[in-house]
Amino acid sequence: MYDQKVFKFDKFNKIKKLFAAEEKKKDNNKILLAYIFGSQLKGKTGPLSDFDFAVLLSQKPSFHFKYELKNKIANIINSGKVDLIILNEAPIELKYHVVASGKIIYQKNSLIKTEFEADTLSRYFDYLPTLRTQKQDILNFKPEGAIYAERIQRYRAALAKTEEMLARIDPHSKNLSLRGERGW
Repeated sequence: MYDQKVFKFDKFNKIKKLFAAEEKKKDNNKILLAYIFGSQLKGKTGPLSDFDFAVLLSQKPSFHFKYELKNKIANIINSGKVDLIILNEAPIELKYHVVASGKIIYQKNSLIKTEFEADTLSRYFDYLPTLRTQKQDILNFKPEGAIYAERIQRYRAALAKTEEMLARIDPHSKNLSLRGERGW
């Protein structure tokens, strides 16, 4: 459940009414589902926190529709920090995040919600092995410069051990260094 200290109940109800009113308009684009998610929902806000909303629409929205809806939400919550995600266009990872951690704030009917969430979960878990492989590839990727930097670190560590051994052999020699004038 959302933190009422962060997102006041009256604003929450106004947002719900906005989505219901948008769905009933005579234009072709209908709001089928709406979620709030992110830091505002969790109550973990900071100075840069925004309000994250996600909507599922009956068809692809125009730029004007998205802009207008985002502005209406911003006016209701009295904040310019609104992020509006169109679930029809969102990648599966984001859809999953919204479904898994968000709170439904409007639904045209429960069948649409059930179908959307089941489809999202199914697609996400089908795609999960690919996501894990991609993440691992990214984590394992080392550009040539990084490999070079690792080698330098290994050489410096080996050099430090060698100097330490030489100092043990001849503890009276304080000027013994293999590093030369650079003084790494």
